[in-house]
Amino acid sequence: MMELAKSACETAKVLDGRAMAVEILEEIKTEVAALKAQTGITPGLAAISIGEDLAGQLFLRRKRMACDKAGINFFVAYLPSEISLKELQEIIHSLNNNPKVHGIIIRLPIPGEIDIGALSQTIDYRKDIDGLHPLNIGKLLAGTATLVSATLAAITEILGRYKIDLIGKRVLIVGREEGFAKPLSMLLAQRYATVSVTTNWGSQGEELLSKAEIVITDLRKPRAIKASMLADDAMVIDVGFNMIKGKLVGDIELDGAPEKARLIVPVPGGVGPLIISMLLKNTLLAYRKQIFGPALDEESIWREGR
Repeated sequence: MMELAKSACETAKVLDGRAMAVEILEEIKTEVAALKAQTGITPGLAAISIGEDLAGQLFLRRKRMACDKAGINFFVAYLPSEISLKELQEIIHSLNNNPKVHGIIIRLPIPGEIDIGALSQTIDYRKDIDGLHPLNIGKLLAGTATLVSATLAAITEILGRYKIDLIGKRVLIVGREEGFAKPLSMLLAQRYATVSVTTNWGSQGEELLSKAEIVITDLRKPRAIKASMLADDAMVIDVGFNMIKGKLVGDIELDGAPEKARLIVPVPGGVGPLIISMLLKNTLLAYRKQIFGPALDEESIWREGR
């Protein structure tokens, strides 16, 4: 585990998400080997890819490489962009019933007018490693979620590995997307943080920023948050992916921020590299639940930081 300590005169730590992702992948590899020796069953992840494009090829290649390193079987269903919802649902049902598949993901966005909500409900909730099924959303509301989206899982993983005690901490979530801010606020509030959410960027947002001990931003406004807006010793997790002249940048203006903040999770190189590792970790959690059933204590997994 990584310790987080900083005096007023020390430079903040800037998270190396790639190094953390490698560390997590090694942990998954060790656990997969132990579980395979115990059960004789290899965890399996299935990806559904609709249409052909460069982003889709990269999506699949990176996940296949990570699965190969971790010892997880990787299956792909390549489907044409003109496929119907009914045909897609039939393929998902076949994966639901396949005992070699323990996790299912669908590459987004989906071309055409297919309803992602309908697809999410088709996936067996036990294999829904994106945490989009209504039952998994309900578990999140109840505080017993095992499977949440890879982005949310990456954020809670960082907090856990730095041993951040959230009880009473003032957390500000800066985000517009309901699928990000709302579930994240629930996860953090259930760990007894004092959570505020703002989508109204302006003087109110800046006032909240100046008091927040932890800032998690998905504002999607490049370099909108300056070091001068942050509280001293704040922890900042940037999830705002923005492109400027072909260069990926975050919501945080990094100039001056490392000298003021306790920890910075930057864009690029922070949460992004952890996404695939979290998908694999979710696959392993889903596998354990499916193989061991009630013997797996979801509440203890959640309370111990997954």
